[in-house]
Amino acid sequence: MTELGPPPVPRRNKGLIAAITVAVLVLAVIGATAGWLIADRAASEKNPGASGSATPDTGTPTSEPPVAEPSAVPTSAAANPGGFALPDVRTMDFEQARRQLRDLGLGVQVFFARSGDDRTVDRTVPAGGQIVRRGTAIKVYVKGAPPLATIPNVMGVACNQAGSIAADHGFNPQYPSGRNGVVLREDPDPVTGTAHWNDTLKLFCGTAPSAGPSASAAP
Repeated sequence: MTELGPPPVPRRNKGLIAAITVAVLVLAVIGATAGWLIADRAASEKNPGASGSATPDTGTPTSEPPVAEPSAVPTSAAANPGGFALPDVRTMDFEQARRQLRDLGLGVQVFFARSGDDRTVDRTVPAGGQIVRRGTAIKVYVKGAPPLATIPNVMGVACNQAGSIAADHGFNPQYPSGRNGVVLREDPDPVTGTAHWNDTLKLFCGTAPSAGPSASAAP
């Protein structure tokens, strides 16, 4: 008598077994992943710096950044209490512009072109509209060459004061004999001489000769 083997497994049973196997594997993977995440989170809470995951960039710093000192004071009225906007003196006569700027407490240097007789201002440095403060030196550039200037007569005036007067008239004062005493002589001469703006005016200073003894009154 021939022995028969085990009955064949129905096809549907094989599919069911395969599905169960896959489900078990998926559950195992999910369980392992969950366990790893829980362990990693616990380690992170215990030691924040030991977390192996990258911190997402949220655009917000995790701590206050250090305050960087400015490299230069900004040119603004807020940064310069008492500052004011420099007037735009372009196209003005340079003497009028110079006077206006000096009235604002600003120093003024006037620069002329090599030729031409145009007295109007071409530009300034700093430019008009920039925030400046009293005492700032302003460079004024004139379109034409330096015109003739009036030589002030400062004979007998204290030397330092005479130098200020000469500068006010557009000259560069020099003191060949020192700055003590009063002005004894000028070069160029204020009566016969001529000079242009920014020329040198030499002031020779010293002690004025004392007057002789006054005559005694008649008895």
